[in-house]
Amino acid sequence: MRCWPIALLAFCTTALAQDSIPSPNGRFAAYTATNPMHGIGKQLLVRSAQSRATGRLLLANDRSREAQWSPDSRFLAVTNHTDPHISVVLVFGIHGSPKAAPDAELLFVSPDPGTFDTKWVVSGWDTPHRAILLEKHVAGVDAQPMRFSIGTKPLQLP
Repeated sequence: MRCWPIALLAFCTTALAQDSIPSPNGRFAAYTATNPMHGIGKQLLVRSAQSRATGRLLLANDRSREAQWSPDSRFLAVTNHTDPHISVVLVFGIHGSPKAAPDAELLFVSPDPGTFDTKWVVSGWDTPHRAILLEKHVAGVDAQPMRFSIGTKPLQLP
């Protein structure tokens, strides 16, 4: 009888850890929260790793997404599955003080967002050259590896 609180605590801790993605340098954490607009889907936010305050909202949608930090913790790539047949990769530049909500700017969007039967996958980083490596998957065609420069001017979400 006394073991169930410990099991519940272990389960909740594991669930929280899966929803939080710490940056490699330990300064920031990307995390998901329930979409308060209608309770469907999730929001993706980023905050200082030392903070428990609500962070900066990056993206909210009704479907799934994955996030991956660059090795130098300057960029966060988000693969947004807008439809079962479509995904787009968004790259946010993340910077700021460890004591405040970080600044986040959208700096890259994979080409032709919303193209049916086209999925983009993050395959790596070339951070010394400010670039991201992606694979383009189109139905019925072999995956195509591609390299893209990450911009310096903020963009609008597609």
